[in-house]
Parts: sequence; C-alpha cells; structure tokens
Amino acid sequence: FEEDQKFVGRTFIAVSPALAELGAAVHYSPYCLARMFRRHTGSTISAYRRHLSLRASVPRALRPGADLARIAADHGFSSHSHYTAAFRKHFGCTPTQARQVPRT
Repeated sequence: FEEDQKFVGRTFIAVSPALAELGAAVHYSPYCLARMFRRHTGSTISAYRRHLSLRASVPRALRPGADLARIAADHGFSSHSHYTAAFRKHFGCTPTQARQVPRT
C-alpha cells in the first residue's frame, strides 16, 4: 500500500484526478481506496491532497509581495480566502504572518 500512497501523492501534485480515476490507477474501487487510505494514513484523500498542495505552495507564499490569489489558483484553491483559511488551519498562521517569522 505504501507504493500506492506514493503514487497518490505524485499524481495529486501533477493533476487532480477524480477518486474513480485514482482508484482505477491503483486497481481498487473508489470506496475501497478511500477506506484503505484513511486506515493506513489516518487522513482522507482530500485532506492529504490539501496537505500536499499547501506544502508545495509554501516557498512561493513566503516570498515578499507574493500574489496569494495566483498561488491559491495554481494550487487548486477556489480563492485567496479559501487558501488563507486552509493555510492557517494547517500551519497555525496566515501566509502573511509566516513571512514575518525570522529565518535562520
């Protein structure tokens, strides 16, 4: 199942397939895939995808003057506010607050 999980992660970075497509790619029904994924990772597939999207967006979001609306759209979020809310929930601060944290 670990190889399937890695496939899911790589696939979500490249495209956002429907659950049925993802299940077919790893030879499980969509429902079986969703249950197995959650059992093995403790996360839903959509939460995992959101986690990957947020992680991938961080380098751009931390740049001074970053266009959060563009970053949100590029990473599959419906709006700047949706992206900011997801970022805050995941990392505990907004992108603007994260930019203000001193880096070493």
